[in-house]
Amino acid sequence: MRNPPDGYSLLPESDGALIQRGDLLWHEDDAEWQEAEGAEIGDNVDGYYGVARRDSQSK
Repeated sequence: MRNPPDGYSLLPESDGALIQRGDLLWHEDDAEWQEAEGAEIGDNVDGYYGVARRDSQSK
């Protein structure tokens, strides 16, 4: 897994966070970060290879 793009931070798997609109998901098959889609929003972070969220100070 590559580091998330600038302005995003990787979420820890163990904090019980849920995927939100605008989060990026690491897709192992494509080997790239892709924006979360409707069906993925609300899923637990720990079910994914990697989830990155925009930093609060980034726009």
